[in-house]
Amino acid sequence: MRQIVGAATVAVLVLAGCSSSKHPAGSGSPTPPGSPTSTPSAPLPALTVSSPQWRNGAKLAPPIACTSDAELGHSPALSWGKGPAGTTGYAITVSDPDAGDFVHWAVLNLPPSTTSLPEGASPNGQLPPEALQLDNGFAQSFYGGPCPPPGKPHHYVLTVWAVKGHLTAFADIRRDALASGSLTATYAR
Repeated sequence: MRQIVGAATVAVLVLAGCSSSKHPAGSGSPTPPGSPTSTPSAPLPALTVSSPQWRNGAKLAPPIACTSDAELGHSPALSWGKGPAGTTGYAITVSDPDAGDFVHWAVLNLPPSTTSLPEGASPNGQLPPEALQLDNGFAQSFYGGPCPPPGKPHHYVLTVWAVKGHLTAFADIRRDALASGSLTATYAR
């Protein structure tokens, strides 16, 4: 399912001056308007998150990360604990804070009964039918793996959000979040 975040995202991409490289090298990178990573707020209760391919402090590797600008990989296997009372679903975001919170993946409206995803659930795998993938910084509505410019490693933050209500945009995630849990790993080419 593809949803265009809107003209504001296009304006951000144009103003950011994206080069031929698919992943920006520094700040000023495309961060969709209302991205949950763009506005700091009070800490949320913790949600337990785990992945065999995406562990805190570990180095990521293909096929979770890119092998080239054309081969952006696929999403990792992922599991998380049940959200607190009032949780009506889950959202997942992957961002690169070393590139201005460049968004690699945003999936909304995972049902409350879903507490895991298999490896490769995106781009062509087994997401629940009600799940909605938003456009990422690559202007694609699916998982785009970590793919920094050659050189310095970048940090990648995978966050699972327990939310209330039906989400339609990035801004909805932070607004409706009840709990969250993150894993931060690195990747360099």
